[in-house]
Amino acid sequence: MIVKKFEAVDMQEALKLVKNEMGSNAVILSTRSIKKGSGAFGLFGRPVIEVTAAVDYEQKSEVRSQKPAPASSKQGTEDRKKNLSLTTSMIEPLRDDITDLKEMIKNITGQPPVNSHQLKNDEVKELKTMMGFIIKHSGMAEDFGMAQECLIPYQKMLSRGIDEKYASELINRIQNTGVGSQNDNIALARVADELMKTIKTSGPILKENGSQKVVAFIGPTGVGKTTTIAKLAAAETFAKKRTAIITIDTYRIAAVEQIKIYAKIIGIPVDVVLTPEDLADSINMHRDKDIIMIDTAGRSHKNDAQLLEISEFLNPPSPPFNKGENGGIETHLVLSANSDERNIEDTIDSFKEVAKIDRLLFTKLDETSLFGIIYNQHSRTGIPLSYFTTGQKVPEDIEAATPERVADLILQLSKNGA
Repeated sequence: MIVKKFEAVDMQEALKLVKNEMGSNAVILSTRSIKKGSGAFGLFGRPVIEVTAAVDYEQKSEVRSQKPAPASSKQGTEDRKKNLSLTTSMIEPLRDDITDLKEMIKNITGQPPVNSHQLKNDEVKELKTMMGFIIKHSGMAEDFGMAQECLIPYQKMLSRGIDEKYASELINRIQNTGVGSQNDNIALARVADELMKTIKTSGPILKENGSQKVVAFIGPTGVGKTTTIAKLAAAETFAKKRTAIITIDTYRIAAVEQIKIYAKIIGIPVDVVLTPEDLADSINMHRDKDIIMIDTAGRSHKNDAQLLEISEFLNPPSPPFNKGENGGIETHLVLSANSDERNIEDTIDSFKEVAKIDRLLFTKLDETSLFGIIYNQHSRTGIPLSYFTTGQKVPEDIEAATPERVADLILQLSKNGA
């Protein structure tokens, strides 16, 4: 199947473009009016019609025959990969275009489509039905050298944000050991198993019978470091662990007051320090605590001076304590799961230049569905995952990261995996 977008000044011109490019059997999936031209966000541009159309490979054959043959089979494979990527990106809009999809099935197969009334209360089954149709009529399995039952798990991973490189690696693993059944549910379970085998998590900060832990939380502004610390401090305190908070975020008065309010409610001490020397003194003062959590100011990964300041706090020349994995301090880089992946990648690489990152902690899972970002960055860096936050409530909306949870988020193995 080929899915493509066209732009024209009006619907008549758009339909002409679709017919010339894709033939008379093309089916319109969606239409919308957009602005193109100069000005911020196209505010002063001219309106155009954007039409998304689709056609089966076989039905477009007569149009292909009128065009020059492709330069090589490799180019053809690259084109099919682009088509698959575009098809994947269209899955979300197709939720609102079920009627159009049903018409497309009828036009291509001559068979009545699945009754949407039976599926409307089961979104996952509905999407699988759509993808099943697309797979059956596109020849994708043969094009990519994949068993047909692997394409549904493969598409699911791509649609949830896993990089094609990592998705392909997981599929290759289960194919190398034999899928074992012409059943996409079994293939999905096998992918989940392989995915979980590759994920490293650290578990709770303070393990049973563990020595004192000094943990710093660093990251860019707006990711929720202070709220995350409050959640963890509350959870540790409720678990009868002696806990203290130290904040070096003196740039935002509101942040200092916020952490003081949290600490007062929880019933734990909080120190405000201004220099690396003060930080060392404060840590020494709390030798009787099981866990010390350090709140830092949000720092832009593009500001070298700000990053250097964090380095001075977390990497003192002669630390008077010797606990944790980073010169006495275990460092968790806090990242927002709803951020752009390129920005997350740059943030990790920039913070790694000034501090050893021991853990990745992802917040705001309730504000995204592209959980593949978590797997991508974990796989790329090899840094273990520590915690996930899923809302603003203190202390409820936080959980220790587990391989099972990551697999559930990406593959939607349960109703809660969303």
